[in-house]
Amino acid sequence: MPISNILIEFDHTLFNTSQIKYEWATLMEKNGVPMDIFWQTYPQAHYDEAGRPSYNPKKHVEIVKDYLKAEPEEVVRQMEEVKTRGRDFLFPDAEDFLNRMVSINAPLVLVLRGEPEYQKEKAESAGIMDYFNKVHYSNKNRLEMVDELGLNPQDKTFWISHDLADMTKVKEKYPFIVPVVKRRPDIRVGHYRQVNLLNFDNFKEIQDYLTVVHATSY
Repeated sequence: MPISNILIEFDHTLFNTSQIKYEWATLMEKNGVPMDIFWQTYPQAHYDEAGRPSYNPKKHVEIVKDYLKAEPEEVVRQMEEVKTRGRDFLFPDAEDFLNRMVSINAPLVLVLRGEPEYQKEKAESAGIMDYFNKVHYSNKNRLEMVDELGLNPQDKTFWISHDLADMTKVKEKYPFIVPVVKRRPDIRVGHYRQVNLLNFDNFKEIQDYLTVVHATSY
C-alpha cells in the first residue's frame, strides 16, 4: 500500500523556530528588554492558562512592556516584520523535500500547533502552503490531535515531528501511525538511540526513506 498521509509539523520541523526566537530576543534587547528577561518570559507568552501553545508577539510585548524604551505598538510592528521573512527561517532542505513528496504524489498534511491566526500568517509567509493537500490547526496535544485529524487506521500514515516524547506516546496508542522524528540540533544524538523510533538528521534523509517506502508499495 502506498503512503496515504504524511503529517508534517511546522515549528522546529520545517521552520527553524529557534532562529526566529533568537531574532526576536535580539530585537527586544535593542528596545530595552534584557535578553534573560525575554527568555524568562517566553513561556508565559507561549502557553495559555490551560497550558496549550498559543504564542503571539503582541502577548509577549505586553508582558515585558515595563522594560521597553519604545512604544509597545512599535515593537510589535518590528516583531511582525521579522515574521514576514518566513522563508528565511525554513530549514535549508525543507522545500526540496516538499517538492519531492509532491512529485511522488504523497498526500501532505501541514500540522500547525498554536494560535490559528498567528500560525497561519507565519506559515503563509514561508511560502509553502501550496504544497499541502490539507492544513490542520490545533492547540491540543498530539494524542488529542489524532481524533481531530480523522485518520483511518487502515491507511499508511507517517507523522514527521521534532518531539521525541510525544511521538513515543503516539506510537504506543496508535500503532497504525509511523512516527518519523527529525532530530533537533540542541539534543544529543545518543538520546535518539534510546527509543525505538525512526529518526533522521535532515529532510534529505527523510526524503530518501519515504521515497523508497512509497515507490515499493505499489
